[in-house]
Amino acid sequence: MNSAVVLSPGLFTTVQDSGRLGFLESGISPAGAMDDFSFRVANLLVGNEPDEAVLEATLIAPSLRFQGSCLIAVTGGEAEMKINGRTASMWQSVLVSEGDVLSFEPMQRGCRLYIAFAGGIAVPGVLGSKSTCCKAQIGGLEGRPLRAGDELPFGECGNIAALAMRTELVPSLPKQIFLRVILGPQENAFTPEGIQTFLRDRYTVTPVSDRMGYRLEGAQIQQSAGADIISDGIVMGAVQVPASGQPIIMMADRQTTGGYTKIATVITADLPRLAQARPGDTICFRAVGVEEAQEELKTYQERLKNAEETMLPVQNAEIQMSLKDVLRVMQEFENTQIGVLRVSNLQGELYLEKSNLGKGGSTETAAKTQQESSEPVQDSVVTSPLVGMFYASASPEQPPFVQVGTAVKKGDPLFVIESMKNMNEIVSDRDGIISEIIAQNEQAVEFGQPILRMK
Repeated sequence: MNSAVVLSPGLFTTVQDSGRLGFLESGISPAGAMDDFSFRVANLLVGNEPDEAVLEATLIAPSLRFQGSCLIAVTGGEAEMKINGRTASMWQSVLVSEGDVLSFEPMQRGCRLYIAFAGGIAVPGVLGSKSTCCKAQIGGLEGRPLRAGDELPFGECGNIAALAMRTELVPSLPKQIFLRVILGPQENAFTPEGIQTFLRDRYTVTPVSDRMGYRLEGAQIQQSAGADIISDGIVMGAVQVPASGQPIIMMADRQTTGGYTKIATVITADLPRLAQARPGDTICFRAVGVEEAQEELKTYQERLKNAEETMLPVQNAEIQMSLKDVLRVMQEFENTQIGVLRVSNLQGELYLEKSNLGKGGSTETAAKTQQESSEPVQDSVVTSPLVGMFYASASPEQPPFVQVGTAVKKGDPLFVIESMKNMNEIVSDRDGIISEIIAQNEQAVEFGQPILRMK
């Protein structure tokens, strides 16, 4: 049986399918993929049934080494995907071979990434689903997130044509997210001013958010009769408002019942967009009726069907180059000894030529690079790969990982970022010496914010 070994688990990577339905009355959360669209498209790209199990990663995706050839597809949040260190394309099938290593840079946009494997992930189902439910410790790999050294077994598959989704159908990943909601079922527990505040103001996704729910921060929502009710059922997208007046949107790993008032429920068609919200993104709500929500669900289902029916063979899809792809080609071309490069297709032509090509095949740029390489190495800035809270040590009782003057080796821990209720140890990608600590301990940091300098 084919498989892959987990080299690095990423941040909260779990096995998920369409969920464990029919057990709410027993107190078992359905779990399942958060972003239904990306999840189903990933499966379709590798010839699986749309609801087959995949890997779902949060903000930082895993690194895997394949034990045999396999067709894979990656969808969801925007991250640089690499195979053996070379950039590969998301939203299309990619054939990997035995020994190949799949890795990713941290997600630039979006929050969740999906990796599908032809034949699916061959783990046993529990109550009709392979989905990981960490609270119940069932599904996936022993009911827990991936760990380094885990082996993922794949199911059998036949010869499958490699496909790519049309680029115009790839979902956008805005930082300001608009969600349509149906008010209720306890809208009468809120004042008219409270409902107006909820629909008018923007709310920010906090780092205290996970697969169970999104905790938002913004204007306080006024209640008319208190926040507590007799516990009733919770659906995905339900917006609870506790006594703090700050909304919480319940998600895939939600509890089955809850005793807080619910001001609204996000419509099903908007849940994939919500699932890609990350800490720091903002959310605005707009009320719609049940009929509009039903029409939008039909539109969403048609969008999925259109994505499947219009997929392109990879040999045609490969010529679709984004601006980022073009800039990357230009940069790599500049660092080669090639004098002329021409890439053409029916859509157009990319023509690159070096006018300063000298003897020996080198260029002025390459000579400059060699000259610069003999100069002293300058300090480099290490930035946060996540939105969250910066900690200099693993716990308050322990000393900081590094201080000014500390010599570090590649792989040594530098600091910790707490994000999405997870403590993430950030390690050095090279040897060096710490020259400056920029961030303050227990400081809230943004993605890409400078943390320290090293040389």
